Amino acid sequence: MSINPFQPTKFELENNPKIWLNPRAKSLISAKKPSFVYGTRGCGKTTLLRSLHTKEILGNTILREQFGQRRLNWFGAYLQFNHNFQFITEMVLDVLGGKEQDDKLDEIKRYKTFCSYFEISLLESVVSDLLALEDSGVLHFSGQKERKACSEISALFGKISTKEAQVVYDYGDLKRLLRSLRASFTAIFDLEKIEAVKSVVDSFIPGTLLRIIREDILGSVHCRALEHGAKLGFVVLLDDCESLSKSQQVALNTYLKSNEGVSRWIIAHVRGQYNTSETFLPETYLNYADRDVAAIDELTDSEFSSFCENVATLRMRTFLEDHSPKEARSDDQMTMEIFGKPSYNTLISAAIGGYPSKLVTDFKNNVEAYKNYATNNIKKEDWPRFSMDDGKLPYVEYVVAKIGNVPIAELAVEASSIERLKKRIFRKEAAAYVYACHLCNRTPIYAGGRFVLWASDGNIRDFLDIMAEFFDQYALKNGATSRPLKAAVKTIRRFFNSSSNLDLAIQNEVLLRVSGRSLVSIEDLQHTSEKYLYRLMFGLSKYVQLLQTDTSDNKAILQPERGVFRVSGSAVDSLSKQPNFEKTVRRLERDGFLVVNKTEDVENESFVEFRLHKRLSPALGISPKGAYETVLLRPVGIARLLDDRFATDPNTWARNEHEHVSSVDARQQKFEM
Repeated sequence: MSINPFQPTKFELENNPKIWLNPRAKSLISAKKPSFVYGTRGCGKTTLLRSLHTKEILGNTILREQFGQRRLNWFGAYLQFNHNFQFITEMVLDVLGGKEQDDKLDEIKRYKTFCSYFEISLLESVVSDLLALEDSGVLHFSGQKERKACSEISALFGKISTKEAQVVYDYGDLKRLLRSLRASFTAIFDLEKIEAVKSVVDSFIPGTLLRIIREDILGSVHCRALEHGAKLGFVVLLDDCESLSKSQQVALNTYLKSNEGVSRWIIAHVRGQYNTSETFLPETYLNYADRDVAAIDELTDSEFSSFCENVATLRMRTFLEDHSPKEARSDDQMTMEIFGKPSYNTLISAAIGGYPSKLVTDFKNNVEAYKNYATNNIKKEDWPRFSMDDGKLPYVEYVVAKIGNVPIAELAVEASSIERLKKRIFRKEAAAYVYACHLCNRTPIYAGGRFVLWASDGNIRDFLDIMAEFFDQYALKNGATSRPLKAAVKTIRRFFNSSSNLDLAIQNEVLLRVSGRSLVSIEDLQHTSEKYLYRLMFGLSKYVQLLQTDTSDNKAILQPERGVFRVSGSAVDSLSKQPNFEKTVRRLERDGFLVVNKTEDVENESFVEFRLHKRLSPALGISPKGAYETVLLRPVGIARLLDDRFATDPNTWARNEHEHVSSVDARQQKFEM
């Protein structure tokens, strides 16, 4: 078994996380307004927040050095929400008397209950971090200020009869008290605990504990790596906020608005699953004057490539420093160049080469004939721009010209049209590549840096998963079975050598394997109690295959990369036994099968627009670029896929939809311009 620097791929599973400091993290820490950051699962939200978590920074030399500051002027406290938080406060509300007759009183009760549990949880997190840092010798406390802070908090909870509330002299006592109070919220069948919860909810005004943290507790901290007193700001890092219920999200927004200026906030949530505007305050919403909103997964290809390179470099470099210091070099940098930049024509040649058949022979002859015709019309100096050099065959250009109705040879005569012509070819070349392979009854080869990035789909966790597979493959070639450490070091040195491209066949094998795992996960859904998820995902996957690989349908080239699905979620809900279609799609997005492009309301109908995750492309044999052209889905068909009473065959559904496919006219026209 190999030792792999790219595993685990999830922050929560790492014992000693290697964090690359995203430049965006530094900009967020200096923001005055609360920042809501969002993205898909695995795009790096948790890592970004943890990179600003003071306990993580002071205990992680690699991360600390990346800040380049002798003293940090903020203290970052990290708190991760989960569905338990939602259930606990809802249960407490039931125990405390249920819903009030007056809606406004009910809102106040919900708000106070949420704030009580939230502030106690936040305070416990801060105190736990400080005590852990004290134990490691990183900081110490001013005894007088520590006692003052404890005295203030003890006074707030003076009416509580638990033994932990009786003696609170230092932060150790305070931690025990807070743990006891938080436990009271879950012990709803214990009358003593219920009384304690009632006292807690009524014992302080929301925001009180936040101010004590900022002014008193942090004021008691002495640390060489942190500013002291008023110079030390407080940053609250809240993760997985989509786990909160709708009313809790409104409560959190209300809390932010009511406590402006006390601390800075960075709130992370999954795209489209948090209400960043609504509050309980009369006629008051959070708007752009109150908060910033930033997508951390909307990166350009260049930005995402750089992100991946930096994360991979840090993981491999620190692995060498930990396990083989003599092999570590400060200037080591992995680049996507190790995967090479094979052209589509090169990949087609590799896919159909060595497989003589009438289909392949006829296709090559047609391309040869087209090349002879085109070179008689195009100036010789322009031949390389259209893959018509000596010894090359312009497979892609032929498909675009003949199937896509783009008269390359005629248009290339005018020098002024060449750049525009190249852009038209570029827009269709991935679809033409897939089309050519399937025309010859060959499976497309997935290899090259852009293919790796596409399969990652803007998701750093998926990129690391792919890199882990690459690493295992090469480590095995280097003798990982008998010498795992030596093989790992040798593999890292290979990956740092940008002039040594990884073998195309191995790249294809790895991407197919990673993609195949996702397809197997979809197939596994049919053996669960949620078979409707299998029918939906398998049906959508088969449908995209038909849209992009059916060589009898020239739309695969005329309208390339169809497969962005748009459907009325409200219409599906009215026809289906499965409630809330949008929630189902969001669930599949969290599982890494779909990507939601947008949701919108149009004339009292709620529409959902989504596509397959690009990681599925190799296993399905479709365009590596993913889907870009919109296709309308019929709600009745989706409803039948979801309804166990019909148990619609997903293959049959996909074939029926393919026969009735209808793309959005405006997008077709825009594409053909």
